[in-house]
Amino acid sequence: MNQDAKVMVELQRYWGNILEEQKNIIRHEKSIQFWQKDLEESDQSISLLEDEIKELKVTIKKNETNLAELDSQFEKYEAKRNILKSERELEALEHEIQKANDSKGELEENLIIWLDDLEEKETKLKKDQTTLEEKKAQFEKDFNLLKEKIEKSEQSISDNQAKFDQLLPSLSSAYQGKFLKILKNKGCRAIGKVTADICGICNFKIPVFLADGASDQGKIAVCSNCGGFIYSE
Repeated sequence: MNQDAKVMVELQRYWGNILEEQKNIIRHEKSIQFWQKDLEESDQSISLLEDEIKELKVTIKKNETNLAELDSQFEKYEAKRNILKSERELEALEHEIQKANDSKGELEENLIIWLDDLEEKETKLKKDQTTLEEKKAQFEKDFNLLKEKIEKSEQSISDNQAKFDQLLPSLSSAYQGKFLKILKNKGCRAIGKVTADICGICNFKIPVFLADGASDQGKIAVCSNCGGFIYSE
């Protein structure tokens, strides 16, 4: 294999390691963002549920007061009944009592519904709060683990970049520009091995004279399809 080809293969390996670690960092950061968003949404859901419970308690308290006032009103009606003499006055009073009874019945039915709703919401709130605490504990563990992985990937990138930069001057200047351009534009596929007249980069069948040229120790061939450097051992 041509010496420059050997250098390219090694440089490409370092570059591939850098790209892989960059992908790992992006993947880990997305996992962190996913968990953070999930926790925020859970917090918001619990906050909304707490507000609903507060409003429901206010409604229940207000209507319990109304119910107590109605009970007091019934006592007044009874007292009034004892002093009324005319039939018309008694009929009017009975009509008021009936309206009050209807209102009381409606209030009592609503209170039963609201109390059941309150119990259901409070049960859900406790469950959601417990689940959130479990999520937070798990997130803290996962977050620390992911941060460690990110730091390791960052260190790996730094190490591979240093090796890449140190080796790059060993590549003939005639190839450096094009090699770097292909690496940056096509990822880590700037040089590939020719196997049975097939380019190791694009998997395109290349002409025989190019395949023969790829094994020439004095020069480096270029694939006629993808434009990448090719070699043959």
